[in-house]
Amino acid sequence: MNRKPYEDLDTRFVTKLLRNYRSHAAILKIPNEVFYNNELQVFADQLERETYCNWEGLPQEGFPMIFHGVLGKDEREANSPSFFNVSEIEILVKYLNMLDQTQGKMGLPKLSAKDIGIITPYRKQVEKIQKALKSLKTLRHWNDLKELKVGSVEEFQGQERKIIIISTVRSSLSYVKMDTDFNIGFLSNEKRFNVALTRAKSLLIVIGNPVILRKDPVWGK
Repeated sequence: MNRKPYEDLDTRFVTKLLRNYRSHAAILKIPNEVFYNNELQVFADQLERETYCNWEGLPQEGFPMIFHGVLGKDEREANSPSFFNVSEIEILVKYLNMLDQTQGKMGLPKLSAKDIGIITPYRKQVEKIQKALKSLKTLRHWNDLKELKVGSVEEFQGQERKIIIISTVRSSLSYVKMDTDFNIGFLSNEKRFNVALTRAKSLLIVIGNPVILRKDPVWGK
């Protein structure tokens, strides 16, 4: 018990998990470089991880990851430290509609709501997204729409989905310090960044303001 557990990486004490059985290589690339010393190995089922490599919504065929830049506005109600961004919700809904309209076509599987997860760091954005989903007539035939989970990074810890959509919300530098003070948001929080980006198995869509995000070194990369 007195021995240092990481001394010489003695395999009797430490097992280093290097095989990733979840995600496509494109989704793992940045987290692997930044947090795992490029040691992660892609062992996810090839058919599953490449499901959306030819999806018509991709800017680059074969690369199942999208960053959708939007210069939105982060708003809050009264003095709440929790923010929402209507512009990002509008973009998010467009992607949901596209996924809905293309499911079962061109070799794509049928989707159920539980195949999709939406991650955002602010409780108010969670509420606004949930409200938007309830009003969507185009997705009504997904009988299990309640299983489309919308939540914070912490709520997705240890979980996975075929498709993850991330709404970063933050669009004003003046509020970044508030995020730090209240321990909310994605910026300057490497753990949240890592968890959020590695929940997706076959398609990752990130919606955010590139001008703000790039100021953080990890997001910038």
